[in-house]
Amino acid sequence: MAPLGEAAVPVIVHAPATQQPVDPDVTLPPIDPKRPALPFRPARAGERAQPPPPTAVDDDPSGATVGLGEESPNATMPFSGAVTALLRLDRYAELAVALRKQPDDADEIMARFGLRDAATRSKLHGLWKLRFQANPELKQRFQVLVDEGTKS
Repeated sequence: MAPLGEAAVPVIVHAPATQQPVDPDVTLPPIDPKRPALPFRPARAGERAQPPPPTAVDDDPSGATVGLGEESPNATMPFSGAVTALLRLDRYAELAVALRKQPDDADEIMARFGLRDAATRSKLHGLWKLRFQANPELKQRFQVLVDEGTKS
């Protein structure tokens, strides 16, 4: 049996009967310019496109990530409020540093970071465990941040 590529036979794909056969290795002819390119109606003379309506933006001068608000029963995110900030590597590292510096105050530190119950803590730590398993480089970056934080 010949290796792939040595005895390759060109494949011809046949289009509908009204057209010529199409060779997949050849550029297709341009689309008929008489047909509309997009399914939108053409602009009328003098008509201008209207911009989309403005959306509410929370202008936070600090540039910090804005929380998602209170958790609803239909929430699609596994966390809400302050806990969503812990989805960022730097914030999760801050939590780890605080816990290493003051392990006796773990409950108070967790509450300060928005982790008020064991279920939320478990979900968050489980998420980070999965992320670290999937991306060893991320785990190394986390460890560097924690090491730097515990030195100061």
